[in-house]
Amino acid sequence: MRFEGLVNYFEGIKGFELISTALGSGNLETNEIRLNSFMMLDPILPAQAFQVMAADILELIKNEGVAAEGLGDPTELLYKIADIVGERTVKEYEQRSLQAYVPLATIPQLARPLVLSNVNLKRSQKHKAFYSEGLIGISNIGRSDINAAYEGFLEIRKNEDGGPVFNLFIKASPDSWYYFGFEDNRMLVHSSNQAFNSVIGKRPMPAKRKWVNWFLFREVMRKRWCSLTGSGRIILTLKYRMTLGELARKRRRLMTGFSL
Repeated sequence: MRFEGLVNYFEGIKGFELISTALGSGNLETNEIRLNSFMMLDPILPAQAFQVMAADILELIKNEGVAAEGLGDPTELLYKIADIVGERTVKEYEQRSLQAYVPLATIPQLARPLVLSNVNLKRSQKHKAFYSEGLIGISNIGRSDINAAYEGFLEIRKNEDGGPVFNLFIKASPDSWYYFGFEDNRMLVHSSNQAFNSVIGKRPMPAKRKWVNWFLFREVMRKRWCSLTGSGRIILTLKYRMTLGELARKRRRLMTGFSL
C-alpha cells in the first residue's frame, strides 16, 4: 500500500508549528509503515537564532563541502512540496530547475525557520512513535540555502498523557550540533554553538521557568544513543535509537528551555 499527502502529526500546538508531507508505504500484514518526509518547523524561537545556525552550517559547507545533498530524489521532492505550494508553483519551480539549481527557499511558502527536505521515518509499533533512519536532509534555514544531509535523529510520538513529543538532533560536524525538543508544552533547545545558545538565552522567559539539566542531557545521550569523546564532542551512532522523552521529564537547570 502506497500513499502521499499532508501528514498531521500534531494539532493546534501553541508556539510549535510542524507542517509535513510524505510519500509513504505500508504493509497491512506486518503493520510496517515507512515515510519519506518533507518537514517545515516553525517554533517560537528568535529569528536571530536560526540566522546564527544558518551562518554556522554555511561556514562549515564553505570549508568542508557537502558529503551528501539534502533534497533527496528530485521527483519525490516535487510530489512532497506540491501538497504545500500547489501544482502551479511546482511546475514553475521544475521548469526553472531544468535550467539551473534553484534553492527551495526562493519559494516564499517554503522559507520557514527550519526545513527538512528528506527524512526517512519508520513507525515503531512497540513505542507508538515515528523515528528517523539514515541521514537528515536540510533544504534551508529561513532564506539561507543549505541543501546538505547530516547525521541526526528525529522522533515524533505522544507521551503517556497523549501529549505531543518531538525530538530532533542534527550533527553537522563533531563540533557543530543542534537539538530541538518539544514536550509538555515546552521547548527544549541546546547546541554546541554558544552564539546560538546566547540568542536563545536572551529570549524573555515566563515568570515560572522550567529548566532541563544540560549535564543530564549529555549523560542520557551518552548512555542511550550517542557517545562522548574526551573532548566532549557528541558523535551520533543511532545504535541505541532511544527516545529523549526521559530527558524532558528531568527538569533542572542549565539547558535552555522554557514554557510556552
